[in-house]
Amino acid sequence: MNWQNFAQTLGYLNEQELFERMEKVFEDTEEKITWFISPLPNGQWVAFNDVDQVKYFKTREEALWFQLMVWKKRAQEFHKFWEKMRKEAK
Repeated sequence: MNWQNFAQTLGYLNEQELFERMEKVFEDTEEKITWFISPLPNGQWVAFNDVDQVKYFKTREEALWFQLMVWKKRAQEFHKFWEKMRKEAK
């Protein structure tokens, strides 16, 4: 990801300004994807990852909730995969 361009697209002056404001929500070390939320200069919030997701919200709580639901869905998918592998191994 080109952080400088992304930061400017969001309305920040530069990537440093974005880095100072964004919060890491969670990280998938296997797939090497990290999910963040950040306030925007216009007062809204953005939920994004460092690969392909960007979604805008009115509040921090909405952005955080969205990211937590993404994490929950990924955890459920992983659990289903793990259960399938476990059953096939028997």
